[in-house]
Amino acid sequence: MKEAYKYITLCVAAVLCVASCIYPFTPEEVPQEIGLLVMEGEINAGIESSFTASESFSLLAENVKAKSLELSDIYVESESGKKYTSYRTQKTEDYKFEGDSKLSYIVDTRALDREERHKLVFSCKGKKYETVWLEFVETPVIDSITYRVADDKSKLDVLVHATGISDSLRYFKWEYREDWEFHAVYQQQYILVNNVPEKLPPGVPENYYCWNKAFSSDINLLSTTGLSENRVKDHLITSIGCTNKRLMDLYSIEVYQKGISEEAYKYWDTMLKNNEGTGGIFAPQPNELRGNIYCIDDPEEMVLGYIISCAVEKMRVYIKAQDHRIYRDPEDCTPFQWFPNPDKGEFEPSPTWGVYVYDEETGDLFYVEDRCLTCLRHGTKDKPDFWPTKHE
Repeated sequence: MKEAYKYITLCVAAVLCVASCIYPFTPEEVPQEIGLLVMEGEINAGIESSFTASESFSLLAENVKAKSLELSDIYVESESGKKYTSYRTQKTEDYKFEGDSKLSYIVDTRALDREERHKLVFSCKGKKYETVWLEFVETPVIDSITYRVADDKSKLDVLVHATGISDSLRYFKWEYREDWEFHAVYQQQYILVNNVPEKLPPGVPENYYCWNKAFSSDINLLSTTGLSENRVKDHLITSIGCTNKRLMDLYSIEVYQKGISEEAYKYWDTMLKNNEGTGGIFAPQPNELRGNIYCIDDPEEMVLGYIISCAVEKMRVYIKAQDHRIYRDPEDCTPFQWFPNPDKGEFEPSPTWGVYVYDEETGDLFYVEDRCLTCLRHGTKDKPDFWPTKHE
């Protein structure tokens, strides 16, 4: 039972690593306990760096979410002694954390010297931690992001391409952010007031257009060591099924490309192979996990997470529905008529129905399920600031 408990605890730590983009760490023996410090993030140059601390937990506990931990005295230090100490905190929406928000520490590394090695230093719960010295890894720019529609139009694949890669760089990792605009099946023009259809009053906001967003949670790697050319061509970033609302109107993806070290690649590749061989991330892992972060005050303490130092190249593209035309709405929103039937005790329409169309001259009235008249079941009215359409 202790062995199973140990496996479950570490599997949850692995889940947090995958879902929250914690970077690779070296397999080692892990103690049979929960509440281990889990650290995620990366040291960047030219942009700010983000770090988040949380605790490992066991899957034996139901409905448990990760708990963000508070940090202090966090900074990035160069081998020559320069310290990047300016930081701020930021809370972002994340359903995997308590309160559905994740607490991050944003360190100002915009002026980071790429020629030096660096390490992350921070304190948590009264103890001081630091990483090993990290070599900075450059990243080639993204040449383009394209998409490919399956022959049977069942899905759309998003692909990334990059050339001009240094011969010394052979390992890559990708993450991404998705945003998409979609609409309700029908645009609401009438509402029922005491079971009588009335035109939608002026000023009432329509729930026809909505937006949603998501962040990658998979491990996406590539090694070019076995390729004849050191280039990234037609590398799959994500696949979207033809019934996914991402493809309904306008879809955007911002891809983050990172060059990583051979050690980082080996860890993530090993995790992927372990998952395939054992039946998934919730199955026992053949290798257990320890990071490159150490407690100065207690060298024997186990810390999970692996911090890397790298450049991040990004590119955003938009994909319009009219360019691929493969979206198929999975919802049944067929309009129907309904008439009271006192013999069956049916006197009023269902409260879950809305008015599809009403002919004021003939009195013909067609209904649809309310869900067909609102987009809010699958998103919000929060349109991204950068969104190109003028829909509200």
